[in-house]
Amino acid sequence: MRPILRSRSVALIDARATPIQEITPAGLRTSGAEYELDSIVFATGYDAMTGALCNIDIRGRGGTSLQQKWSTGPRTVDAENAWVAHVSEVANYTLFPRANSWYMGANIPGKPRVFMPYIGGAGVYRQKCAEIAANGYEGFALSA
Repeated sequence: MRPILRSRSVALIDARATPIQEITPAGLRTSGAEYELDSIVFATGYDAMTGALCNIDIRGRGGTSLQQKWSTGPRTVDAENAWVAHVSEVANYTLFPRANSWYMGANIPGKPRVFMPYIGGAGVYRQKCAEIAANGYEGFALSA
């Protein structure tokens, strides 16, 4: 048996090419080999980014739930739409939007395909935050 975890390295197994067939007393068996494991972490199907927030019953004006508000993606006011467009523009310079992955919500049926983490760099992000603050928190509706 070849272990999936070694003391200083990790062996990645393509579960599509060699699907898991059985959990065994010592680990698991795929169609290609048996692996002795100390633990197994199943991390598929989770709803990344907005999933945890949409599972909380957060309600806004008129009783609209956050899940309803974000049914087409995480956005509300014009400033948020501009931010989502900017995040998408930056992401499109990478392969992330082309991947059928949880980063794009592809593992959740019916979830809009929207790239949410900002990958334009911490410096650019801080600069954008400073600009918004310098302009009186432009795009935010603040009240006492």
